[in-house]
Amino acid sequence: MGYAVQAALPPLMTADFFEGHAYGGIFGALMIFVGVGGALGAWFAGFLYDQTGSSVPVFIITIICAFFSCLNIWWAAPRKIRIVPGKRFKYI
Repeated sequence: MGYAVQAALPPLMTADFFEGHAYGGIFGALMIFVGVGGALGAWFAGFLYDQTGSSVPVFIITIICAFFSCLNIWWAAPRKIRIVPGKRFKYI
């Protein structure tokens, strides 16, 4: 459930930040870096565990990276709702 809920976020967030003809290339490059980061992150976590004998440093680094990731997304987020042609926003 955790990954299935999160899997739709990267394309949506990328579309909010970079719309237009270049979206496909930008999203493709982003996903390449996500894949490389995922592979190297798992290797680095195992290496750090082997060196220290504990998972605590890995969790601390993960929490710090997650915090800065959320901070960067909030900082770069658009500050107004983009109007999509043909759609009307309904207030509840």
